[in-house]
Amino acid sequence: MDSKKKFTRTFSRKVRTGCLTCKVRRKKCDEEKPTCRRCRSDVFKCDGYAKNHDSQESSQALMVPTNTGFTIPDFFMSDIRYNSPTEKNFVHYFRQWTSSCPPGSALLWKEFVLPLAHQDEMIKQVVAAVGAAYHYFLVNRSSDSSKDLGEMETMTIRHYNKAISHILRRTSSDEPEDLLMTVLSCLLFVCFEGMMGRRDELLKHLKAGLRMLESSEDWKTIKDGSLARVVIDLFGHAGVDITMYLEEDLFDASQYQKIMPTLGQGDRPFVDLQQAFSVLKTIDMELIVTCGVEGPGCGPEFSLDQRILNKFYLWNRQFELTVAGLDVEAFDRSAMIQLKILRLEQKLWLIMTEYSSHTYHLVWGILWSSYLDEAEEVARMLMVGDSPAFSLDGVLVSGLSFAFVVAEDITIKNRALSLLRTLNRREGIWDSNEMFEIHSADLATGEYPKPLPYAVARHSPPDHSRMSGLIYDCPSDSDSEMVNGYLGG
Repeated sequence: MDSKKKFTRTFSRKVRTGCLTCKVRRKKCDEEKPTCRRCRSDVFKCDGYAKNHDSQESSQALMVPTNTGFTIPDFFMSDIRYNSPTEKNFVHYFRQWTSSCPPGSALLWKEFVLPLAHQDEMIKQVVAAVGAAYHYFLVNRSSDSSKDLGEMETMTIRHYNKAISHILRRTSSDEPEDLLMTVLSCLLFVCFEGMMGRRDELLKHLKAGLRMLESSEDWKTIKDGSLARVVIDLFGHAGVDITMYLEEDLFDASQYQKIMPTLGQGDRPFVDLQQAFSVLKTIDMELIVTCGVEGPGCGPEFSLDQRILNKFYLWNRQFELTVAGLDVEAFDRSAMIQLKILRLEQKLWLIMTEYSSHTYHLVWGILWSSYLDEAEEVARMLMVGDSPAFSLDGVLVSGLSFAFVVAEDITIKNRALSLLRTLNRREGIWDSNEMFEIHSADLATGEYPKPLPYAVARHSPPDHSRMSGLIYDCPSDSDSEMVNGYLGG
């Protein structure tokens, strides 16, 4: 009788070069290019394949600006030590996200945060959590299928909790460097919550960071470093945008102004476009302090304080002198986007000055048309196909919503609405898709709300309470108290 043939397992080499989406989903990838067959059949957006770390592109060290307040080494992305393949993939998603950000925030993420992820375990964990949230954001906005979204959401929150546990160990430190790392992590958590759409949690992190910036005596010793200045700028920008959205004073703008850059004396150009942007944000804060959060939305009675008008006119002169001294023809794409965004902010301020002088009915149509021309160009520069985008700094959505609500010409309203429809963009808590739905309903009924924030407030934000059980899953009562202390709960 023949003996039974011994079973042998067919050898199959483990695939480590699958697409990023399949790696995160822990699915076998067929590695078809440019997009894999598995992602297409499962109706998922295939995020392609990680570049070889031996290639020239990935071997270039990320250069870090000087005067950071402490040492951040030049490094290679391949130098980062990861605790798991999933963590590595999520850090890659973070880097992918930074490539789509406007120059103001991209400076912070690329030139400071990624090098710090190599040096600081807490920052690396927060970066991985934000990368996981960005992946969730892409899939949630791009896919027609909810398959595996629950599992992806749980994995994202797990990384978030891990990052939170690291920040708890730094909140009680008296070291200025630990304060800076905590504030930076807080800013990254604001991005995380924005990507996940959890507005209540976003506000908690934003308020916690602003509170630390306003009240800490240690901050005065590090606020002049390059990293600290960029963090201050972004927090201030986010605070202004979200204050205008909610019609709620999120922070003491008058106190926060003390750590923001100010206008110089005389008609001298700014050092660079970033300084021009920062100073304009300081004037935005003063607008909130003196005029409240409604601005021109409060109606024909609106009038800008003459001191604010004078500051803007001085800023405007200094900005034009700055641009005149630049070789714009030699600008790369990033510098050109930064200039265009500043032009956009400039035009919005010019519109407000006309409204304040009550002569807007003479030139407002021309000014709004010019603003929308610039907005359409910025949108073309920022959009990557029809892929969804997230940024912390408001660039387009709030201004377009403002145009729809305040402009009297129906042609202007329709142009603003059309651009909101095509953006597929979230900026902090300003979401182009949501604002398009709100304003489309207003247009259909013929009821155009006057104050801008009221148009938003009467529409309830999405219900994310089902995720509350996953948030702040702390191992002990003492940790819970520390979280509440950090968030001001």
